[in-house]
Amino acid sequence: ALSNSSAVPGFLFSERVTTERNTALDARLDYEAEKYTAGIQLRRIDPGYRTFGAYFFANDLFDLLGNVRFGMFKDLVNVQLSAGVQSNNLALLNPTTTTRFIYSGDIGYSKDRFGANLNYSNNTTDVGYILNEELDSLNAVIVTQSSGVSFNYSLTDGGSNQHVFNLSGNLQTVGDDIENPLESTSSQLITANFLYSYLIADSKWRFTAKLLFNQNEVQQMRISRSGGGLGVGKSFFNNKVNFGADLDFFSNQNQNGDTGSNLNAGLRIGYRVSKGLSTNFRYGLLRTNNAGINPYTEVNGNFGIQYSFSVRPLDKLKKAKQQAGEDRPAQVIEESKKKKKKKK
Repeated sequence: ALSNSSAVPGFLFSERVTTERNTALDARLDYEAEKYTAGIQLRRIDPGYRTFGAYFFANDLFDLLGNVRFGMFKDLVNVQLSAGVQSNNLALLNPTTTTRFIYSGDIGYSKDRFGANLNYSNNTTDVGYILNEELDSLNAVIVTQSSGVSFNYSLTDGGSNQHVFNLSGNLQTVGDDIENPLESTSSQLITANFLYSYLIADSKWRFTAKLLFNQNEVQQMRISRSGGGLGVGKSFFNNKVNFGADLDFFSNQNQNGDTGSNLNAGLRIGYRVSKGLSTNFRYGLLRTNNAGINPYTEVNGNFGIQYSFSVRPLDKLKKAKQQAGEDRPAQVIEESKKKKKKKK
């Protein structure tokens, strides 16, 4: 690992021959102006870095991104743009090094109860394959394009209960061009989702229902998946504790007509310890039944701790200036009164 040479205090743990130390860094710096926000994001995860959480599933990568966000038409339309580079093989231990140019755009519209969103991203990957020290290298270019659209509508009934309807779709294509584009491997993924949510205002119970369809094509292979699910959730003790449970069922079918199914049940419990500090526990059960394979069951659990904070010194400066501006008129009036008294 990259950071094995650093020292760790002995009271934390006793090192052994197989001990490895790896680091992960995710930092972001934004400048917030009156009409726009611009910033940069840096992420670096060492090779071999492992975690039980969901933040760093991937490792051995370096990201550097720039982004800008701004609103138009009295903030009815919001635009977000980003671009940057991503690379791997940080320790130079692999025979290949991949460099990617990434850019994306997102446009959102929101007015009253209706909202819509349109997004597009294009990731170009330059992969260098080292076949043999005595041979020339082989270069490949992989292009991933993704576009999506979503619509959201909400309404409130007479009892202040909230109904939310969401419809979304996404199209993703992946292709590589090594020597002949006609012989390149390509895939296409299509997804469509419908979600309905009902929130009871008095008791804070939330009920959800969803329908899902996706289709994945890779050369001569095609897999279609459709299904739906139900969910329930509730917050307790002034939102300090939240509970949720989900049950989903999906059926699968390939190009040959072979079928299968998945039954997924999940339970989640979260607790807000203090401002910025929270814990969560997730437990899931997956039952799979495919043609030609004996049915099997998988069980997984996850426990996480999250702490977040923000430092905004410019806000304090603005607040101080505003307070100074509010006090100044009173000071001017008082000084003018004193001057008048002296003249008399």
